[in-house]
Amino acid sequence: MLVIGPLFQEYEPCFQTQEPLIHMLYPECVGVLKNVLMRFLKFEVVSGKSSSTIINIDCGNLDNCKSLKDMDIGPEVCDALSKLDGGRQKGMRTFYQQVSKHLSKKLPLQESVVKHAHCLHPEIKYQDHAMKMITQLAVFLPNIANENVTKAGDAWNIYREENVEDDVVYDEDSMLKRVDMYWNDILDRKTAAGILRYPALKNVVTSCLCLVHGNADVEISLSINKKILTPERTLMYDATLNSLRLTRDAVSLYGNATSVLITRKMITFVQGPYTKY
Repeated sequence: MLVIGPLFQEYEPCFQTQEPLIHMLYPECVGVLKNVLMRFLKFEVVSGKSSSTIINIDCGNLDNCKSLKDMDIGPEVCDALSKLDGGRQKGMRTFYQQVSKHLSKKLPLQESVVKHAHCLHPEIKYQDHAMKMITQLAVFLPNIANENVTKAGDAWNIYREENVEDDVVYDEDSMLKRVDMYWNDILDRKTAAGILRYPALKNVVTSCLCLVHGNADVEISLSINKKILTPERTLMYDATLNSLRLTRDAVSLYGNATSVLITRKMITFVQGPYTKY
């Protein structure tokens, strides 16, 4: 774990959030697998290869592997292995081979939707392959009709030509904004005639971004439910729990309870239960 742990420690926090990150899943998975492979395979065997190629690399072929002394195993492990016999050192290569085989099998590198969802990243709109990716994404999403696939491609060409302001893409700290906030701005744009500019893209984008990229949302949701269901609330109805969750989520949108805008309509809704009960 001293050898491989840091790789995953950098990867996992990226996806432990509640924002949609399906558009980032594919390149990050490819990056993790390549980093592991480059630990024990020669650079030219991995560098510049597509995902379909790297998952089929023969890691057991010694011609593809670095020598034992050139493998990247970190200074601490290197010092420990130097005191052992050569057979133990070869075990380090076997460990890397097994990790690589497991990642190649488990990572969604051959899932078409995951692969083509990368086109929704705001910074690759001008890349030529993004046009093909959006049409392929529309093909593989189950709720997109065949006649809308071509329309989505045509809408993408218009989207490519549009000048998107920097403040739509980046926040005040020059960091990328949430991808759903970005596309919400894009999809709400209208033509001079007052009609939506990208209706054909809306179903494709929203259908893709609603896909979960991991189990972080589920785990966070369960933790929230556990905090709400205190010992004195164990007999709570589902409707009550859902209402408390909606209230919490609404407050979180404002940052904290003191920032929530109090309107006359809200006051009326709050008074409603008291008049009923």
